[in-house]
Amino acid sequence: RSNFLETKVQALESIDGDDLSRKVSDALNVYPPERDFGNVLGLLQGIVFQSGFSIVSANFGGSSTKLGDSQSYALKMEVLGSRSLLSLLLSNIESSGRIMKVSSVETSSSRDPQTVSVILGVDILYASVPGGFGTVDSPLPQFSSKDEEIIAKLAASAPVVVSLPTTPTTLGPRGKANPFE
Repeated sequence: RSNFLETKVQALESIDGDDLSRKVSDALNVYPPERDFGNVLGLLQGIVFQSGFSIVSANFGGSSTKLGDSQSYALKMEVLGSRSLLSLLLSNIESSGRIMKVSSVETSSSRDPQTVSVILGVDILYASVPGGFGTVDSPLPQFSSKDEEIIAKLAASAPVVVSLPTTPTTLGPRGKANPFE
């Protein structure tokens, strides 16, 4: 048993901590352990704007749904934009760096035949972090080449995380004190 533990210690010491931290961070950004309303709303605002639409209203559902090992919460969002760009919007949401799926689409025409109002139902997935990673006697898990590929894809499509500024900003007068001089 001591030989096994010594081998395990050597394997743990050979792990690059920064690389492992980056991989865990990328995975948690795409598939977080809790509801992250602010990040999801910020990400969807960007996607909607880049797809040529504007958000009219957004409403988060109150309860979460269990889907296997995952949980999800719902977002209903009304957007307004060009009818020809609707497929782009749906594609951008489903291929975003955050695990989401469009669960419903309701459309209604406006006075302008080129403009459409759309109510989207979006399910946003998250999963809690496992409580344990094995016992002292269990073998050390390794990343397979497929795991490394998935992590690389996650890193490439990781969403922008909304965070508060760390330095306080001061607001003061701008420009001339008297603009008529």
